[in-house]
Amino acid sequence: MIGLCDCNSFYASCERLFRPDLRRRAVVVLSNNDGCIVALSSEAKSLGIRRGAPLFEERERLEQVGAAIFSSNYTLYQDLSDRVMATLLSLVGNREVYSIDEAFFTLEGPTQSQAEQIRNELIRMTGIPVSIGLARTKTLAKLANHEGKRLPSGVMILTAEQEQGLLQRTRIGDVWGIGRRREEMLQKRGIRTAYDFICKDDRWIEKHCTITGLQTAWELRGKKAVSIEVEKSLSLCSGISFEKPKESFEELEQSLACHCATLSAKLTKRGKQAREVTVALYTSRFQDDYQCPSATVVLSQGSDYTPTLLAAAKACLVAIYKKAPYKASRVWVTTLEQQGLHQYRLFEPELEQKRIGQEERLSPVVQEIQKAYGRRALVCGTAGQMLKADLMGQAFLSPRYTTDWKALPTVR
Repeated sequence: MIGLCDCNSFYASCERLFRPDLRRRAVVVLSNNDGCIVALSSEAKSLGIRRGAPLFEERERLEQVGAAIFSSNYTLYQDLSDRVMATLLSLVGNREVYSIDEAFFTLEGPTQSQAEQIRNELIRMTGIPVSIGLARTKTLAKLANHEGKRLPSGVMILTAEQEQGLLQRTRIGDVWGIGRRREEMLQKRGIRTAYDFICKDDRWIEKHCTITGLQTAWELRGKKAVSIEVEKSLSLCSGISFEKPKESFEELEQSLACHCATLSAKLTKRGKQAREVTVALYTSRFQDDYQCPSATVVLSQGSDYTPTLLAAAKACLVAIYKKAPYKASRVWVTTLEQQGLHQYRLFEPELEQKRIGQEERLSPVVQEIQKAYGRRALVCGTAGQMLKADLMGQAFLSPRYTTDWKALPTVR
């Protein structure tokens, strides 16, 4: 069977992990620059607070009930996610990471006690509460997981005999793969539940919902149509919205240096190198003179080395820079290929080989130093000792308990 392991209220659970005093308090986590609420604990949801609500609209109510408010601490969340995923892999022998808080896995002939044991061990070893759903397909596993969250055991094994009853009480909009626009179209045609959907003819489903909708129907009927996927990243992106607009070339270049450092780490982790670098700048969308200039530079050789990526990003910035109050910047690396794959030019290949060789020796050294002593231990001079997170407004940021020696909890 296919299983889905989902971390419950993940961002809020990460904040609670080192704060036992928050176990029964409402917790909310904010978006970049502390603008909107993006994650809530169950206690916060019970207050009627909705995901996506601006903080200024809900702040008074949150303060009245003594809720804990946090800025997004992505460093902490990603590290704890990695621990959950590694633990799951050690327990079941396989897993496909779907998002920062979800992973699919397969289990042959699972029993309720076996599934509960896996869940309990995950919680014991990571401290993060999870729920597990098991079913014949990924889409059914998603529904089973949703049901499992409501059970005391946190686990649901959806048998073939139980599928029809679950589909009959599942709103069509709650099905994985059915977006809001498609939900509205289906409801206008009298399709209210997942069971109504699978009762339609395949040709009708494909006509109105394309082949993707048909695959969803097959999955709901118990036929595997969404395979276990291998990561096939075509590009990686690093972007940020600034707390205050930035106008000067130097400030924007500093933000690009932070992006390139982030992208270098992502590329190295995936064993990839990039052949193209794209930079885009954005002014406020709420202004009449909205601007979004962008440019792309093609590298002579693929690279994951921060200075090389930054040199290309700076060339893009030189090409598009015009003084304006920019609210955001983004950098993409595209045309990804395996590390070490190079096609040298016909003329002067020795110089190019020497340069590439130096980069390939230096890049892992930089990554190891940053891993051992922190990201600030070694940065490009252009970044000015800043990291990507420093570009955001984070008035409610919690410590990076698991990745910073200075942030380790102390007992007095």
